[in-house]
Amino acid sequence: MLFGKDAEILSIVSGPAKPAMWQTWRNAPKRLAQQNGLWEAIINLSDAVLTDSTTDQQGAFARVLERTHAQSSKPIQFASASATNVFSEHDVDCALHLLFAHQRARGIVESICNPPGGDWSGLSVLDFESGAEYRWTSLPRVSGTAGKRPDHVIQFATKEKRMVLLAIESKNRAMDLERGVGIRLKRYTRQLVKSPPTIARAANAEWQLLKTRAHPVGDLAVISGGAFCWNDQAEFEMAFKRNQLDIAFAFEFKSPEQASLLHIRANASAQFLLPVIQNLVGDFGGRLEIQIH
Repeated sequence: MLFGKDAEILSIVSGPAKPAMWQTWRNAPKRLAQQNGLWEAIINLSDAVLTDSTTDQQGAFARVLERTHAQSSKPIQFASASATNVFSEHDVDCALHLLFAHQRARGIVESICNPPGGDWSGLSVLDFESGAEYRWTSLPRVSGTAGKRPDHVIQFATKEKRMVLLAIESKNRAMDLERGVGIRLKRYTRQLVKSPPTIARAANAEWQLLKTRAHPVGDLAVISGGAFCWNDQAEFEMAFKRNQLDIAFAFEFKSPEQASLLHIRANASAQFLLPVIQNLVGDFGGRLEIQIH
């Protein structure tokens, strides 16, 4: 696609994927392409693929693929737009971004952001006193402690001068969240920030590799959150308990003429966030309301 129809492309794939995925790659690559968007692109755009991973017990594996270089001449048709509003995980991600972005004056930093145009390349932590920013780059998709990489991470500076990271998993529906995902989100984030950052920059300075082995960031508390579209009270309560979340966000999106409603429930460790979020909601000029459960 990038190099013209005549180029032959070899893709090399490596990483800590689950052993079952490597087995599917060996035995049913078409099924793997249907299940995974990344593999769909790799398989459909490559003439050959070489894989190697420490989690693949059978070792390195290569496959030559049958890829057509022909360009389709059939007209492309799109379904007509519908007047019915259909909300999804993308709207949840966008709402979280609008809620927490550009709030450094309030002691809030968007450390990781998931939506289109967001930044998943690393996790940033800001030292509010010095203005220095520290960043962990090349984030693993999974961790060795059965962790789960968050879709969003939000940093809060509390009155006690503690720094708290809120790791959020976002989905379309509450039932799409994996059981106990709150524990896995915290495991991943804690394991990541336990190691020294990769790069750092002083206030108004350029990024520099962090060469010291000392950890420049103080103690970071981590709490977990889940975010999804609102369905009903029963599903909301189930998601909060079943997934062991510290805080749950359920967005009840309505028509463009009506204000959306943000449902929130928090346990003791996340109670401090409630007045903070209520304050943030006030910036929406009545377009977003909040209900604490």
